[in-house]
Amino acid sequence: MKRNGISRVVRASALGIALSLGAAAVPVGAGASEIISASPSQFCSTLLSFHPKAPTNSMNWTGYRVWAKSVLPTFEKLAATAPNAGTKELMNQLVALLKFDASAKNLQGYATYWRTHITHWEHDWQQFALADISCVK
Repeated sequence: MKRNGISRVVRASALGIALSLGAAAVPVGAGASEIISASPSQFCSTLLSFHPKAPTNSMNWTGYRVWAKSVLPTFEKLAATAPNAGTKELMNQLVALLKFDASAKNLQGYATYWRTHITHWEHDWQQFALADISCVK
């Protein structure tokens, strides 16, 4: 696979995560002092306090792997405190994907995996964004 194709996979992965997490962080408008949680659950508390630092360069595969490893503990905590079976299953799937990202040994294997899993990955992150929205009103 050409390097350009691999870069697109990494860029798409990082962008999708950033957009999903951006939905989770729900920006507070000017003059607003806080986010009101719709649910005082540990899942929502963890989610609303999560502020990941996105990779500086989404085309840097090594940097993306470091980032995936850095957010993994938070996602494991979210999976452990999920409010229902569906969210728990979703979070466990996202944890598995992030574990793969963090531990991929070579760029070619990483790209091959994501060519076959990208549709599932996109669906999982969309569902994650919906779970995020349930934590705020």
